[in-house]
Amino acid sequence: MHQRVVIMKKTLIELIILLVVSAFLAPSSYAQIVVATVGGKKITLKEFKKKFRDVKQNSINPPKPEVFLEDLIRFEMGVQEAEKMSLRNDPIVQERFKQEMYKALLEKKLGKQVEGIKVNEKEMRRWYKKNPELRLSHILIEFSPTATASQIKEAKKRANEIYAEVK
Repeated sequence: MHQRVVIMKKTLIELIILLVVSAFLAPSSYAQIVVATVGGKKITLKEFKKKFRDVKQNSINPPKPEVFLEDLIRFEMGVQEAEKMSLRNDPIVQERFKQEMYKALLEKKLGKQVEGIKVNEKEMRRWYKKNPELRLSHILIEFSPTATASQIKEAKKRANEIYAEVK
């Protein structure tokens, strides 16, 4: 464990140096610089910078580069472990993959169509006038699937009490 921490600190220091140096290099020159190796997989500076840029663009509070590198390394270790376990052949994994493929198809097809929709302010005002904003809330009263009849009755009683208060 101590050796892994030392290696990780060394890698983080190297990453910081590489990020500073890469600011002065052309993108093609850092395409082959390796910031980490996990198993046989090399994570290049170019790959790291692209993924880190994506995370920064899509996050309100993005991680520091060294924390992101740790996450990237953990992710790759997990993927490699899943491959060793042949999870790719697991029916549940295959079903999730199909679902992700379908979502990606919808995003690609619908994304272009949605981008083409133009709505002016007059149309928006007219729509909101006809469809006033509704504020909805849900209160969930949970009980176990193996709950007894008295536990279910108690949950229903509590739900009715809350409903009476809201009225």
